[in-house]
Amino acid sequence: MSSVILNQGTIMESEFDLWVTIYPSPTAQFIWYSDASHLHQWKACNGQPVYFVDESFSNSTPPGTIYQWAWNFDDPMSGPTTLQRCRTPRIHL
Repeated sequence: MSSVILNQGTIMESEFDLWVTIYPSPTAQFIWYSDASHLHQWKACNGQPVYFVDESFSNSTPPGTIYQWAWNFDDPMSGPTTLQRCRTPRIHL
């Protein structure tokens, strides 16, 4: 539990208690394919697109929902696709 003070030092000052629940971090997990139909797992050639499938999961009880993703491929040749924020990104090798 944490106490929060709003408008401190004014006539509108108010204090209330705030209950915060901190859940365990999720587990990041994915698989990748070299084709959109997901038939060729873990194989890709230079110049081919690579498709990622998110299999990450929450470690909390009850299970939570993952709402945000940040994929950083650290590949300047990919241009603006080197950083993607979608659940299932695609990138060219």
